Amino acid sequence: KTSPKKAQGDANFKEGRLEQAISCYREALEDAKGDAEFAATIHSNLAAAYAKKGDHDKALAAAEEAIRLRPDWAKAHSRKG
Repeated sequence: KTSPKKAQGDANFKEGRLEQAISCYREALEDAKGDAEFAATIHSNLAAAYAKKGDHDKALAAAEEAIRLRPDWAKAHSRKG
């Protein structure tokens, strides 16, 4: 699953525009309401963007939320470090 805002976030992340990626991912969370799997994906992407930016506290919080939403998903655990 995807959404326009998630796709924009992915593109910004790939281009190194981390603030824009984070903003898009945060907006994409609105599209994920009621869909734990999709929300976990977005939180995982947020964790990656925060980590790349050097904001490890926010990266950890986003990774933990991804794990809470999807506890058996290995990628979410890998985001935690």
